[in-house]
Amino acid sequence: MSLGIVLHACMYQIPLAVWPVQGEMALTVPAEHNPYFYVIALIHGFRMPLFFLLSGYFSAMLLGRRGIRGLLLHRWRRIGLPLLVFSLTIVPITNKMFVPDEFNSLSGLLLLALFGGFAHLWFLWNLLLIALGYLLAVKLGVRFRHGLWWLLVPLALVPQWLMTGQDFGADSPSTGIIPNFNNLLYYALFFLCGVLFFERRLEVRRRWLATMPAALAVFPLALLFTYTSPAELGMHAWLHGLVSSVLQVAYCWLMCLGLMGLFRWVAHRERPWVRYLSDASYWLYVAHLPLVILGQFLVVDMIENVHVQVLLLCAGVTAILLLAYATCIRYTIVGAMLNGPRARPGKSPQASV
Repeated sequence: MSLGIVLHACMYQIPLAVWPVQGEMALTVPAEHNPYFYVIALIHGFRMPLFFLLSGYFSAMLLGRRGIRGLLLHRWRRIGLPLLVFSLTIVPITNKMFVPDEFNSLSGLLLLALFGGFAHLWFLWNLLLIALGYLLAVKLGVRFRHGLWWLLVPLALVPQWLMTGQDFGADSPSTGIIPNFNNLLYYALFFLCGVLFFERRLEVRRRWLATMPAALAVFPLALLFTYTSPAELGMHAWLHGLVSSVLQVAYCWLMCLGLMGLFRWVAHRERPWVRYLSDASYWLYVAHLPLVILGQFLVVDMIENVHVQVLLLCAGVTAILLLAYATCIRYTIVGAMLNGPRARPGKSPQASV
């Protein structure tokens, strides 16, 4: 979730027609020489698949503890309700930043809130749909313990191959109520792999140390095949697409396994500050995009050095939202909606929400 802030803070420095702010590098530096193009690709190539992988793992864990009804209720409280609340508050503000000259009337703003799409919260809608599909499968008696479920891992090649290839990793998602089918299938496979990991009690062991260097070795080759045409490489289109898909999925899986191993090593015991940042990260992601865009409008004219601009954006937006979380969110009904009840030091927790 926190990497989402970094990702969006860099967006104005690459040539992206839909982005409302254009920085100096977006206007003057070709993609192959633009460091922010590589930063965005590096993050985008694994971030959401890892999120859905972990979501599947913890959904299976909650199912074992609470049953189907309990998991359904939990998903509504932590995903459905926040999506509804923020789709009527933060999302319209975000959407208006992308279309500043439209929806100026009160009725227009209402239409924007109801039909403007989910903006950066699209993943919550996709996660709800995938979780409902998982619960339906469980209700029908499907279990993810058989050895053949390992086919889910290479099966991610199919939706990756079917994507347009305009982005490294998954294509840009649909932010509307009708999801992009290839994206939904791609993330559903990672979600179900997370379920498989829990059902079979799989652990990321010491070999994770080899996966991240391998991922960084695969990364430039995957970029080459993604952004170079088949004709330039002297390959048939189908073979070029297959090799590109294999490399992108390999990079994604190597990063997912490597980061799970890294964080298991770093956070193998309870640390209050890690727990606090983990709780806050949901709020940080939900609320960050309007602040990031507003900050980009400010820094692009006020600060000359591009790298200072981006660092200041990441640090400033994170600091502002952490302050808001500590003072206005964590111990309120909003914090309970996002993370469950949290007690102030010296007080007992509020009733579960």
